[in-house]
Amino acid sequence: GRILARMFAVSAAGAIVGVLGTGYALIPMLGAAGTLTLVALLQATLGGLVWWRAGGDRRRLLGGAVILGLAIGLSLVVARPICDVESQYYCLKRMETTAITGFQSRGLRIDGWLHSVEALDGSNRLFIESHDFVDTLVRRERGGLEGLSALFIGGGGLTLPELWRRSQLTERLWVLEIDPAVTAFATERFAVTVEPPLRVFHGDGRAGFRDLPADARFGVIYNDAYTGLTMPAHLVTREFHQLVLDRLRDDGLYLVNLIDAPGRPRFLASLVETLRRDFAVVEIWRRQGVGSGHRRMHYGVVARKRSSGFDKLTSPSTVARHWERLDAAKTASLFGDTPAMVLRDDLAPVDRLLANFCSLAFLRIVSLDFTRSDACR
Repeated sequence: GRILARMFAVSAAGAIVGVLGTGYALIPMLGAAGTLTLVALLQATLGGLVWWRAGGDRRRLLGGAVILGLAIGLSLVVARPICDVESQYYCLKRMETTAITGFQSRGLRIDGWLHSVEALDGSNRLFIESHDFVDTLVRRERGGLEGLSALFIGGGGLTLPELWRRSQLTERLWVLEIDPAVTAFATERFAVTVEPPLRVFHGDGRAGFRDLPADARFGVIYNDAYTGLTMPAHLVTREFHQLVLDRLRDDGLYLVNLIDAPGRPRFLASLVETLRRDFAVVEIWRRQGVGSGHRRMHYGVVARKRSSGFDKLTSPSTVARHWERLDAAKTASLFGDTPAMVLRDDLAPVDRLLANFCSLAFLRIVSLDFTRSDACR
């Protein structure tokens, strides 16, 4: 019993030191790749010591050390840098996207996902679908950008705020971005200028939201705080939406960029159910011509105090995109019998709700299908 207790205590202490030391010291100093290398070397050294003290063959120990050293050396020679900048939050890399977009452009990749694309051909084309949708909807809703006051939750490469800033028509463009390194990357490596009416506040979206001037109200609030394929849970709860509602003008729009399964999307259903508790009108928009054969679907969720008078949108970009607002029948068909829950601060299982869509698909390899059969084609 004492031996087991000591082993458990040492294990718990090691876990605590590992979590705190990695998050607060190793990753900021060495980066993720450097931290993994250090941990691998440390574990190999400890393994070698245990082998030696247990009476293991020293020649095998020396041979293993030589092989490990050669493997690390070879990896350092062959491996290409994954990140241009590795911040305390993200791996940032600028990439050429002309082959992807079909026009001269470059993009910002964050943790392996393309978040922003900047056109280099002198046009204002928006390749990222969510940016294109928000730009098209806002211009259609307002008849242009004149006098617009907008708040962006999640800045990324600042593609859309910069586009609107260059119009010289907007009143205020404020951005909440958690990572100063992302803003610095955008201003140094892309054609982005942070000057009035564009302003960036660095901090967590919710904390930064509360710290805004008390009298600040917005005609558009856009929640684009996506990390990979998921969203921070504290930015989709009813308590957060009530903060949004207090900052929204009577004729304002609250827009959420959401990625989920093309059929029976559980996270989307719960988000819509949550928004309906506080907003008079909640709309679901999706792109026409994108069917269930795709692994994922971009949805534009629009919450407002008053209903709109249109249900179709066409992108002004050269990229042919058309969106439709789902009516009651199409919404019912999309959700089917999908259960919906109200997301609250004490229960907002975003990752679990999104698990129906690709993240657990690997379980089918061993016939452990814990997800629906249509989750990830």
